[in-house]
Amino acid sequence: VQPLPVGGVHHRKAASRSKSESQLEKDRKRKEHAKRVLEQQNKKRAAEKSSRKSPTKETDDAGGSSVFQSMFTRRAEGFLIDLNFRNAPPRPPVGPCFVGLGLDGELTDNWTRYRPSNAVEANYTWKLHTEPDLGVPLAPSAMDLEGCYADPLSAKKKKTGYEDEEEETVEKKAGPPKLHPDDAALINWTGSLGDTAAEQLQKRRERARAAARLQGIHGKNQPTATPGAIAPSNIRRARNNHTSRVLDEKAQFWMKKTTYLTNDASRSVHKFTSLAQTKRKNAQEVETKLKQSRNDADSIARGFDIMHSIATMKHPTKKNVTPVFDAEFLPDATTWGHTFTHVVLDAPPKKVPGTYEVVPSMAQLEHAYVADVQKAKQQAGMVANILVPEDIKSCQSADPTLYEVAQQYDLDVFPLKDEYTPHVNFVLMVDESKGVVTYHPVQSRVQLSMGRPPSNEAGAVIEKRALEESDVKEMEMRVAEVDLDLAKKYGLQDEEEEGRSSRFPAAAAGSGSSSEDSDNEDAGF
Repeated sequence: VQPLPVGGVHHRKAASRSKSESQLEKDRKRKEHAKRVLEQQNKKRAAEKSSRKSPTKETDDAGGSSVFQSMFTRRAEGFLIDLNFRNAPPRPPVGPCFVGLGLDGELTDNWTRYRPSNAVEANYTWKLHTEPDLGVPLAPSAMDLEGCYADPLSAKKKKTGYEDEEEETVEKKAGPPKLHPDDAALINWTGSLGDTAAEQLQKRRERARAAARLQGIHGKNQPTATPGAIAPSNIRRARNNHTSRVLDEKAQFWMKKTTYLTNDASRSVHKFTSLAQTKRKNAQEVETKLKQSRNDADSIARGFDIMHSIATMKHPTKKNVTPVFDAEFLPDATTWGHTFTHVVLDAPPKKVPGTYEVVPSMAQLEHAYVADVQKAKQQAGMVANILVPEDIKSCQSADPTLYEVAQQYDLDVFPLKDEYTPHVNFVLMVDESKGVVTYHPVQSRVQLSMGRPPSNEAGAVIEKRALEESDVKEMEMRVAEVDLDLAKKYGLQDEEEEGRSSRFPAAAAGSGSSSEDSDNEDAGF
């Protein structure tokens, strides 16, 4: 109740002064009459209360402290309404349950209820364990161990004190008596462990919603086949074509601002937005996040890392092959100036029966030379000797080293590259410590077959000389194919650019202008 302003009081006094004497007299009589009626009602109510109470106790003021208070009390009685609780308590769950220690245990012991923190534990249904050594007492207060397995002859045996051994053995073999079918059905419960009445109510509500949808689609006067069953095709058509937001809402909007469902009083009315505005705002937020992720350097780097990871790599033709090692694949610049040849040895040198010659080891064969190549006399091919070093340490240095003839072979040379075609045969060098794989082209293959004792067993002394300037230049020009610095040194890069400009003049002009711009920019800085 808000107090009246001071100006309102003066206005009321001025209005009362402007009334005539007859009106003032009527107002006075009306007030006196109302006062007499209230006093009579208060006296009557006080008499009723005094008759209900003890005669020794008297009420001081039955009508309240003032006339206004008694009038307000009388009028306030019309706003009090007694509401009865109409909700029914939930049905008890059917099936076995953990009773505990009974009422005494609940009052004396401090129980702690475990509250699951996720949906898996909350929806999990524990099975009933009947092991005697489970470790947890199962309802000992509710168990009547003596009454569960009652022996009808126990009273007779106690009175007579006579027990027949044969009857006892037969009873032990027979075991405990069979359970009643109802008890067995409760113990071996196969139905639902939840509230079956709530499940049936949910089904009825779903059917009613489906019927309401069909009635809204086909019209109000169209009858259904059966009130409890609806054709699946109609339900499917209704779900696909027409939906009812009112029927599917859990919190019905038309129940707001009532005693059942009210709005949040702390929220402003202008903060409530429509569904279209909410969707538009969510779309803008998603677009902003996408722009930020696209411009973020860390996100871009993570995307490249994911694409370059071994887990995402797949073989183009073999699905079962998985990568185990990822490394950079580069040309071997250190050996690019040398020429590699694939040497195939049909059979390694063997010991000849009846001789005292020592078979060369694998380390000697690694440092062997193919020498004395000459045309065969009786065949169209060529023959050659395999020279192996006598001292392995000496052959690795520049000192003169004696090489002995190990065996003679037929020699065939097969070229692996045509003159105007690129290389297709390579040798790979894998360096796992650095994570790099290098390659070197192989130009030919030398086939050594038909091994036999040599016709000329004279050895040779081989000495290594230092490279001359022409040799170094020739090797560097080969390395210039994969080394940019050496290509600039010998002018090979300029020749490639001239050839490219003659074939693609427009691209050359564009590259020239871009280079000039870059030079100007560098000069400006």
